[in-house]
Amino acid sequence: MAREEPKEQASTNGQAPVPDSADDKMAQVRELMFGGAVRDLERRHRDTAARLDEAIQRIAADMERRVTALEGRVMAKLDGLATQLHDEGQARIAALDDAENRLSLALRTQRDDALSRQQRLEAELAATEARLRDVGAQLAAEMQAGQDSIRQALSGARRELGDEKLAREDFADLLAELSLRLRIGETAVRDD
Repeated sequence: MAREEPKEQASTNGQAPVPDSADDKMAQVRELMFGGAVRDLERRHRDTAARLDEAIQRIAADMERRVTALEGRVMAKLDGLATQLHDEGQARIAALDDAENRLSLALRTQRDDALSRQQRLEAELAATEARLRDVGAQLAAEMQAGQDSIRQALSGARRELGDEKLAREDFADLLAELSLRLRIGETAVRDD
């Protein structure tokens, strides 16, 4: 409900207006008794509200300044960390590239060494095969000559046996001589 303003009547003698009713009288008494205190409280309330608004504005401005400063520091730190992260990434990439280059060089060196060894071994193998073929041919010729010599000796011995009819001791001597010649032929083949 809206508070009604007391109706005042003008007095005939020029004094303050007189309220109409008892409620108006009570309001006037209250005004006289507590009006100054209420006005003082309202003034204090307004002053406190103004000081509170000023404090809030100061705190808000201070917080805004601090947040801005903090954002600046954080952004500087983040920029520094981003730069550091980028530099570390580049350093790691360079280290990986270097390791890859060294590994490639080591692999190429090992491959070249292996090829060189393989070529040397192939040359040695070819030379050894040629020597073995020569020795084999030489041995085959010597063995053939030994066999021909033995055949001739046996053939000659058979003819002699047939002609002379040798005794058993003579035949044993002949076989011993044949055995000796075979051993000498084997020894000669082994020495070559």
